[in-house]
Formats: sequence, C-alpha cells, structure tokens
Amino acid sequence: MNSFERVSITKLTVGSYVEKVTKQLGDVRVVQTGWVRNKKAIKDLQQKGVIEVLVDPYRTLKEQQSKQAPIIEKTPKTKHHHFSDEFPHAQALYEQLEQAMLNLEERVLSFQPINIGQLAQLGEHVNESITRQPSTLLCIANICSVPNSIIGHSIRVAILAMICAKQLKRPSDEVQALFMTGLLHDLGKYKLAEQLQRQDHLLNPYLKVQRHKYCQYTQHILNSSGGACELTLSLCQQQLEREDGSGYPEQLNSAQLSAAQKILTICDTFDSLHFGFEGEKPFSSPAVFKYLLKHAPSLFSDVLIKKIIHSISVYPPGSLVQLKSGKVGYVKCFKENNLSLPVVHCFYNSKSKHYTQTHDIIVAKEFSDDLIESNIFAHDFNINLTQHL
Repeated sequence: MNSFERVSITKLTVGSYVEKVTKQLGDVRVVQTGWVRNKKAIKDLQQKGVIEVLVDPYRTLKEQQSKQAPIIEKTPKTKHHHFSDEFPHAQALYEQLEQAMLNLEERVLSFQPINIGQLAQLGEHVNESITRQPSTLLCIANICSVPNSIIGHSIRVAILAMICAKQLKRPSDEVQALFMTGLLHDLGKYKLAEQLQRQDHLLNPYLKVQRHKYCQYTQHILNSSGGACELTLSLCQQQLEREDGSGYPEQLNSAQLSAAQKILTICDTFDSLHFGFEGEKPFSSPAVFKYLLKHAPSLFSDVLIKKIIHSISVYPPGSLVQLKSGKVGYVKCFKENNLSLPVVHCFYNSKSKHYTQTHDIIVAKEFSDDLIESNIFAHDFNINLTQHL
C-alpha cells in the first residue's frame, strides 16, 4: 500500500503526484488529481481555495523537476497611465481588496481558514495598477480606508510596501511577498483582547508581552490556511524585530534582518503614526518621517527611510495639504513621476472657510503662493475627502 503524504499547497512542488485534495475553501469541490506539470498548476489550485493535498511520493516526476528551465524575469512593457485613466481600475481594485479583507476578517473571527490564494491573485492586479500609475491606488486607499481599523491599516501598508519595493527595484518575488505580508501581518490581532489592541508604548511591560503573542497567532492562522510563501511567513514572524536587536521574538540585529523586513517595519510604523492606528495620535507625514529618522539607525534603517522619502515624497498621494495661498486639497500624483512637482486637487479655502470650484494645481517652486505649507487633517475642517475623489 502506498504511503501518501499530506502537503500544504505552499509546499507542493512541480513533479508531485496529487492523489487527493484533502483541505479546501469554498462551496465548489476541487477533485483534480495527477501530476503537477508546472508552477501555474499550483497557482491555479491555490486560487481555487485548495489548502492541502495528498501526494504520492513514489510517483514524483523527478526528471521533470530537474529539467525545469530557469525562469528569467523580464520587465513587462506597460503603458503609463494618467491618474484619471487609471482611477476606475484602481477604485474597483480597492473595493475588491476591501471586500476580500472583510471576508477574511469574518473567517478569522469564526475560526475558519482563509483564502490566501485569492489575496495573491489580487496582489498581481495591484502590481499591474501600480506599474501603470504609481499614485492612484495609494491615493484612493489613503482617502477611503478606515483610519483606525485592522483592515484599513493592512490595505494601506500592503500598497505602500509594494510601491516602495518597486521604486527601490527589489526582486519581483520580494515585492509580492511584501504586499501579502502587509495584508496578513496583523491577523493575530483579531485574537487579542481589546485592551491589548494598542501600541506597545501605551501598555505596561506585562501587557506588552501578552500583546506580542499576536505574531504567533498570525503564524497559526496562516499555517492552518495552507501557509504562505517562506518570505511572507518570515516577515510576519519578524515584524517586531528592530535594527539594534531590541525587538521580538529573537532580538535579531540589522545584519540579520533582510531589506524586505526593514521596508515593512518602516511602512508599518509610518502608517500607524500617520493614521493614528491603535491608540496613536495622528501625526502629519513630515512629522512621522522626522520621528523615523530620529530613531534611526537604532530602530529603523536611516538609508531606507531616506530612499523611501525619495520614492513616495514627504507628502504621499492621498495626503490632505494646505497651500500657502490657503487652498486645501489632496496630493493626487506627481507630474511625470517627478516628486518635486506634486499635483494637488484643490476644493476648499481655509481662509474663507468655503468650498471652491475643484481644480488641479501643479505645485512648483516658481509659484510661491501655491507651495505646500503643511499636512492637515480632514476632521479639522469637517471635510469628507471621499466626496472629492
């Protein structure tokens, strides 16, 4: 009698013989069996909600595995879109992301496995949108997401981390892993008591230790759902590690941390401080970058902070700003991707305290009245930004 092995979908390899699907999500049962001929077959199973399969180790096509041709990454030629051209695609994509995360939240709270494959598929579409227009999706997410919610925070961190990784020309698998980690890294917080859902510095030492257990809970949720790629699992585990070795759980130092982990830490911290996540007081984006640099290189990589600033600007897309003239609007994008030329969509005047006719201004140094004076918050002026997208 054959000795079958249960294998997580993320551990399934090309050449394996699938005898049976043993664990999956959704109402449609997947009954595909046979040899896994290529990586696309694994991806298709994952996107259908397959979490675990039964394989016959004695029927593995070892020759096919050894003859796999090396994959050479090619940068696809993608037509660059203007903000308005990409907007309908990005808006629909954001709504899909939000709904997927709502479904994920419901499943985690009811102790059911989640569909990681669905999120990975959405990640590919997000990557394509960002390639076409780097600012549009981030602008929509920063304006439309709920500031103090796990879902809003997770979506913003995922998109921001992907943009930063792409701008820093990180490998494509790392870009995708950072996006997935952004969406998944806080899943364990759904298992925490309400009093623990606050930033570390707001808790006493005992509660701080209890709060850190969410990283273990996240790992358990992912493993029970078929797992994720090795880098995503590693990043979720190491998300609280810091440059000086003072982090959790292994006190890894800068030399032991990957560039991906350092990017995630910066993006996660930036979003928490800027949007007032988990009890934080919201800070302007320049103030957050100042905080990050102040605590570098002890906690954060100063080199990467500066590179990220040069990638997304001190005022990232979606930032509500006030110009020296008194005009108020949000940063839509940057003309020709030049960060020194932000395009601000204006609709309000802080001096007259009246709404104005909407118009876009390309902020340039030669027009001193229209320089950005400060980052402001919508609640200060009782503004609903979603009405002005």
